Amino acid sequence: MPYGSPCTFATQTRTCDNGGWSPNYPSCTYLSCSVGPPASCAAATVVWSQAQVAWHGNTATAGGYACSATVTAASHGGTQSKSPAESTRTGTATATCDNGTWTASGSCDGSLFTTIIPVTCTSGDPLEAKWVSWYAADFKRCADTEGLAYWIGRDLDTGVACSAYPTVGSAERDTCMRDTLRATGGGEYTYAQAHGHVSSTIEANFCGAAGAYPWNSWGSQCKSKP
Repeated sequence: MPYGSPCTFATQTRTCDNGGWSPNYPSCTYLSCSVGPPASCAAATVVWSQAQVAWHGNTATAGGYACSATVTAASHGGTQSKSPAESTRTGTATATCDNGTWTASGSCDGSLFTTIIPVTCTSGDPLEAKWVSWYAADFKRCADTEGLAYWIGRDLDTGVACSAYPTVGSAERDTCMRDTLRATGGGEYTYAQAHGHVSSTIEANFCGAAGAYPWNSWGSQCKSKP
């Protein structure tokens, strides 16, 4: 019998009836039973998955993440600990050889990585911190560092931007500069205010097509999508 199959024995009863057996069963074909050994597993690729909830509110990161890894040949009952082969995945799994077939189970999630372009999320400089807070409130994200430097330069150049309010840091100049930032942002500002999170265009700039940016508690990291 193949491995995993039970040996089942049948009992036959017959009666001697006037020199003959009744009923007249045929002779038994098998008088004993044995179970074969389990099969070994060849080298293969195993796959496992795990469902994840939205990361920092971004629904694009919710769902099932699949991971894979290569296992080497092993005998029945052998186990191997594996990490995902994909750079966009993180987790661990245990692969088990079961009578010629590999099974794997464990954790699987999207890996985190730093934004493609540098961002500034906090600052000890009062002027810079003010602008960072405007980016957070108006665009629902950290400030891209290059853009932040541009706008601070504009703020300090009182003869060009909002020249009617030349005092840097005054309420009037701050209002004018922030309105200018919003207007320049255009669709980004409108989108972020309507949806409560960063626009898809900026998300792609920060994280690429396969990455997601936080919708809350944003920072300098992105997460790989399922």
